[in-house]
Amino acid sequence: MKLKSFCLVGTGNLSKEVATCIFSIRRLYNLPIYIAGDDELINYLKPLGFTNVFITKWANKENLDKIDVSSVKTPVDTYHSKEIIYLKFDVLDWAIREAGNSLLIDSDIIIKDYIDRDIGLHQEVMLSPTYWMENRSKLSEDWGAFNAGYLYARNPDVASTWRHIYLHESEFYEQEGMYKLFNHYDCFVFNRQHNFGFWRFTYVNKKVQGDRTVSIAGLDKINLDFVKSFHFRLGYYDYKKGYLLGRAQAFKNAVLPYIPHTIVEYHNSL
Repeated sequence: MKLKSFCLVGTGNLSKEVATCIFSIRRLYNLPIYIAGDDELINYLKPLGFTNVFITKWANKENLDKIDVSSVKTPVDTYHSKEIIYLKFDVLDWAIREAGNSLLIDSDIIIKDYIDRDIGLHQEVMLSPTYWMENRSKLSEDWGAFNAGYLYARNPDVASTWRHIYLHESEFYEQEGMYKLFNHYDCFVFNRQHNFGFWRFTYVNKKVQGDRTVSIAGLDKINLDFVKSFHFRLGYYDYKKGYLLGRAQAFKNAVLPYIPHTIVEYHNSL
């Protein structure tokens, strides 16, 4: 199936990541990109000269304040904005209705190789398994078996179904309940080459001369040359939990050599 668009949610505080994401897409595709954004992001992207990018102001505070997410179960982790997550379903619906299908991605996705070669002609929905390295059953139960930052769909009803799951049935934001999409649609999965993120590994904490360091176990057994899309920030991390920050930074250091230098240079120029 020929991919017809990309879509994402982005706000001003992640402007550099959004710009880098768009740049990585433009290396390979000139497809329309639909963004649920805000005034700050619009003003940041405007002088960068991207074309075929369509941005709404849905993420402006006055619009977010109108979104009712009171039914969403709030886990211990309060890092995520429930209102911003809600915009995922709106932008996915918009992109599919405008373009015919779309790949919804998080703003910190870096596209390295062509995606549509792995999307079949009759595939209605494609999800990205988390591919947990260990404790798969427990982690899938707590956090979800699929990652919510990478989903392909060609049926706009997927957005409304997923929205309902998020509001009423999911235990961890929009992610844990994604498996329930299988009850409604013919769902397929992306392989391990897609959406390659830090959660796929086991991390080892060490103290070297009093300093704590984090290393990744098993990374040497994976050929990163074949990864088609990475999920990490080239810029800063604002994780409030220290162990997440350490893991994310260790992962970034490990995969950075496999990111095309033009993407890294572009990000550093911003």
